Amino acid sequence: MNRRKKNPQKNKKKNPQNQNQKLIQNNQQIFDKQIQEKPEEFFDKLKFQFENSKEKKNIEETFRKKLIESNWKQKMETFCNELIESKGISNISKEKILKKMIFEGQLNVPLELRNELESSIRSFLETIQMN
Repeated sequence: MNRRKKNPQKNKKKNPQNQNQKLIQNNQQIFDKQIQEKPEEFFDKLKFQFENSKEKKNIEETFRKKLIESNWKQKMETFCNELIESKGISNISKEKILKKMIFEGQLNVPLELRNELESSIRSFLETIQMN
């Protein structure tokens, strides 16, 4: 008797996890292709979507609260007061104060907050990528 071997793939139910993984891989390939072909246009689109999302506001508000909790605001106020006292109020311009405060402010953001902010933005961008 010639019995044909049944194709195990035919009778096997499709695994939703495998389908999901294939979808993710396909989206990743599309994503990579878009980045390679038109990176500026792609990043402008991502930026636009992020700027106009509710998630941006949520991330900003959370980041702002955590900065305050970390005493960043007090550190910046102290830095500004010390800067003005050391230079003299009449010897330093608003522009110089702002420039120094921006630099100092960026340096004083706690690393764990930076990482959390980056992670939040990255997660948002990954959800955009999936859509």
